[in-house]
Amino acid sequence: LHFSQEEQAWLESARAFIQETLCPPGKEPNIQLTQLVIDHVKTIWSSQGRNQGFTLPLSYSFVSVKDLRTHQHLPCCSHLSWSSTEYQTWAEEAGPRGVPLPRERLLLLGTLTDLSGDLEQEARSGSLYIRDNTGTLGCELIDLDLSWLGHLFIFPSWSYLPATVKPSGEGHLELWGVPVPVFPLTISPGPLTPIPVLYPETASRLLRHRSKLRSVQPNLAGKLVRLSALVKSRKQAYFVLSLGGSSPGDSCVPVIVQGKVTGVLNQPAGFYELDGQLGLCLAYQQSHGLRRVMRRGVCLELQDVHLLQSLGGGLRRPVLASCLRGAVLLRRFSCLMPETQSSHRAQGASLYEQLVWEHQLGLPLYLWATTALTDLACK
Repeated sequence: LHFSQEEQAWLESARAFIQETLCPPGKEPNIQLTQLVIDHVKTIWSSQGRNQGFTLPLSYSFVSVKDLRTHQHLPCCSHLSWSSTEYQTWAEEAGPRGVPLPRERLLLLGTLTDLSGDLEQEARSGSLYIRDNTGTLGCELIDLDLSWLGHLFIFPSWSYLPATVKPSGEGHLELWGVPVPVFPLTISPGPLTPIPVLYPETASRLLRHRSKLRSVQPNLAGKLVRLSALVKSRKQAYFVLSLGGSSPGDSCVPVIVQGKVTGVLNQPAGFYELDGQLGLCLAYQQSHGLRRVMRRGVCLELQDVHLLQSLGGGLRRPVLASCLRGAVLLRRFSCLMPETQSSHRAQGASLYEQLVWEHQLGLPLYLWATTALTDLACK
């Protein structure tokens, strides 16, 4: 193929970037890796069908984790497969009062991992990261396939939100759409070995006589009907799940609410507005990853959520609250720029956490306390 001078310069820059950020230091250039990355980028770029006759996205440049953390001081988004019209349509969702994320033309690739460092024995916290030779950066996904972990990906669509609290805070990535694996994902499961299992009906009977069966450690099987968020207590992380049986009488009808966040009432306290009508309290969910993506425009699915009315404390609308047994699922990221919070609300997250986890305030009392703290801070 004959490349123009501009295309040749872009290819040279791409090869240098891939060698520096993805290949082991001191090793010979990985020609196969470089060619695969470039081929995937060309495929994604050409999928929009309006690439002005260019086979390469000359207006795009590669960006490393370090570059994002060091030089990208403003929120942004990048969508390689989107045309300008598609981005404009997306940005119009911000409405007349919202400011959409500005578009940058950046190419992001790295290894998707659940380890913040290089140590395999490192305790996993449930967080996700993108890693290259320059560092790691936290990220959030709508849907995660566990087979993706540890593999190298190109991320065609993403948003970057820099740290709001500096210098101690860290920015994060919001990954739109499905990442593109650089190498084929080959899964080679070992031979299947049958194991004895207990189903919920039998396990329930055994639990009633557990004092006599302390040494028994059975395998359980059943239909997953409820899954809680990750809970961290005394340096231990765990979650709660419920298994159902196969009979119709064992079926469980979950309470599911879907909606869009239309306001941030008190971010550190975990209070939001849902669909312009309901209050939403996430103070009893220990999900830092969810909290940092929460802003107007985010779409959520709430499972086994509580509805409370006439709470008082200055809040006249009904409130949805998710307890430890419930789950809050992210269904869509927001296209909006984060709103700047007033100074008295930008601090104090640890104080609100103490009210919930150390003093164990119930929702009505917690609501009253947060309202009182806000009023005091304004005086």
